[in-house]
Order: sequence, then C-alpha cells, then structure tokens
Amino acid sequence: MIKLKTELKKSSLPDANTVEKLMVLELSVGGHYPEYIAHLIDHWQKQQKPRQLVLVVSPLFLKQHRDVVDLAKKYQPDQVIVITISAAEYEKLKPFDTGINRNLRAWQEFQLLLKYARKFQANHVFIPYFDTLQIALIFNKSLPFTYSGIYFRPSFYYDNLVGHHSSRQDKFQHWREKITLSLVLKKPELKTLFCLDSWAIKYINQLSRESKAVYLPDPVQIHPNSVSNIEQFKSNLGIEASRQVHLLAGGIGKRKGLDKILDSICFLNSELCQRLCFLVVGPIEESYYQECLEKVRQLTSKLPIQIIFKNQHILETEIQKYFQICDVVLAPYQRHVGMSAILTRAAIARKPVLAPNYGLMGEITRRYRLGIAINSTQIPEIAEGLTKFLTESPTTYCDFDLMQQYAEQNTPEKFTSIIFQHI
Repeated sequence: MIKLKTELKKSSLPDANTVEKLMVLELSVGGHYPEYIAHLIDHWQKQQKPRQLVLVVSPLFLKQHRDVVDLAKKYQPDQVIVITISAAEYEKLKPFDTGINRNLRAWQEFQLLLKYARKFQANHVFIPYFDTLQIALIFNKSLPFTYSGIYFRPSFYYDNLVGHHSSRQDKFQHWREKITLSLVLKKPELKTLFCLDSWAIKYINQLSRESKAVYLPDPVQIHPNSVSNIEQFKSNLGIEASRQVHLLAGGIGKRKGLDKILDSICFLNSELCQRLCFLVVGPIEESYYQECLEKVRQLTSKLPIQIIFKNQHILETEIQKYFQICDVVLAPYQRHVGMSAILTRAAIARKPVLAPNYGLMGEITRRYRLGIAINSTQIPEIAEGLTKFLTESPTTYCDFDLMQQYAEQNTPEKFTSIIFQHI
C-alpha cells in the first residue's frame, strides 16, 4: 500500500514516541535525486525496528518517476509513504531562471520543508540537495527536528588541486562559501553534511570544531538488461559500421558543452570525420536543440561526420546500454563544480572519458586515469582530445584497473550504508 496525499491528517499519524520518522523533501524531478530516493527506499525495508520513511515530492515526480513510486508499494503499509505537495504549492514555486528566482525558490522549499516536517512530526529530515537551503537554515533560530543533507558543490578548496588557479571572482566566491559553511556547521540541528567530493571533506571539517562532514559515494545502479547484440543495437540507432561512437548522455544543456563539441569538428580532417559518430542521448531544451541542429546541418554538408540525436528522456534502467555500445564517453562540462555520475557510468562500462581538467571531475579523471582531461572551454583542446581517441590506443591514456577500482567505490549499497550510519 502506498499513500499519495496532498494533506496529512494528524489523527492518522503514528505516535511520535514509538516510531522513528525520517522525512525526505525533494521537489526536483531530474538529476541524481530520483535515483537517490530509490536507493533510500530499497535500503529502508532492511531496518528491523519501527521506522517510517516519508517522501515529500512534487506532483510531476509521480508522472516522471513512476518506477520509484512503484518501488515504495513493495513495503509494509505506512513503512514508506509518498506525499505530494499540493498543486497550488507546486504552481507557486519559482523557476530557476534567474539568481533572484533561485533564492526565492530556496526560501519556498524551506517553508514547505518546515510545514511537512511539523505535520508529520519528523525526527530527522534528509535533504538530497543541501546547497540551496543553507542560507534559510542559517537564519532559522531553532527547529523541532535534526537534519542532514548532501552538499554537492564545494569549490572553496580548489586551489589545492593540481593546476588550479582561481580568478579574483573565484576567490570572492570561495570566501562567501567558507563563511556560509562555517555558519551552517555551527547549527546544533545539523547532524551530518554528506559530500560526494572526498577531497573536500578535510577542508570542510577545518571550518568547525566538530567534524560533521562525511564522504558519500555517488551511486550508480546497474540493471541486468544489457545489450545482447551490440552491432544490432547500433544498427537500430542508425550508426554506420566502422565508426567510433562518442557518447554524450544525460540532460543536455550548454553546461554539457555540446555546442563546443560541434564547433571542434571543424578542426578535424575528413579522414578522422569519416571514422567518427557522435551519439547524443537525452532531453535537450528546444531552443538549444534547434541551435545545435543548425550547426549539424552545416557540418554534415561539408564533412563526412555522423551525428545522431536521441532527444528524449531515457529511463535509468535503459541508460547504461548506451554506455555499453559506445567507444568513448564525452563529458566536456563547462566550469563544472562537483561530481558527475557520468564518470562512474563510463568506468563501469570500461570506456574512456573526455573530461574537463577543472575541479573535481578533472581530479578524478587524472587520479584514476579514466581518460583525457582537457580545458573544456577551449575548442581546439576538445578537438585534440577527439583526435587522440581516434588515433591512439586507450592504454596510453587509461588504466583499466584503476577504472574498475573507481567504479567499485560508487555502489548503491555503500551510498545507503553510509547515510544510515550517520543520520
């Protein structure tokens, strides 16, 4: 049984003194979060004492992630409860299109967190994306529950990474980040600050007398439905024989660097283009898609390159197939702060990556020799990386033993085990 509600009746709630209640609020429908919630649900049923997991999501979450909702149905009545905020509350949420709206949205989500945590008498609240709620949490004097969350984007320590040099603007941002974090860490209600960046942990904990930061692996669930006939799968996608397949996957926007990849093709000669297929898999914003299609039309009229778009949302159970059939994974993110599950998926499939040399992604790529790290803001460097993939053996830029080691660090079991040890 699963309860899908927009309002909670106090009389239906279990006695707060007998049942430990964990609430998770996540109103986004993309990115890591739906998969994280699925891992939490899956692990929850292993608990042997009276506990209740309350998931507060948006109405859209029920439509786009029915698989996660169905997973909750597997468990005992009231052990896992899915609650949607009301349609009116959802309609009032500000978009993420401007800095002002992002700040207003954070405040709105914080108010919803307070409302539902109080109604459900939650003992502890887990915040999958902690970054945006920091300011609201700092200025709230006291809360009737403890909380933990995942901090995604630490960058204040980046000058300690190889080859990184901060601009004046970066340094100001790092100063603000350190001040905000130091205030957050002083809050007595904060139990644990999880972080996907293992190198950031010691620097975060240096900001407080009490060590509250804990490293959290970025989990990737591999489903058993692999491709049985790779050549047939590639043929069904329209990939021409003898082409090296370079995959760009996920939610495709400017920060993923697709336009720069397309611009880099002009630096390749016809012979290299004849051997190359770009496979772009995932939903693309319409205006950006049209912009890229125009570039593709111009390129393919002059060069024998193949570029295939699969412009749609791909289920988590299906996405790894595309990593299985490609030769190279492209991740030339633009000044990206934090982690990307693309690196883990590529390592699991034992495929080299083209990654930025900036920040955490660059550090992981270098230390585990996952592929080639370049300045992804520079089009000629992207072209140089593509040329290496087409002309050199993977063993010159990859260490497949280290790649496997990295993949094995990021499992759902390790992710959930660490969370439930520390909340």
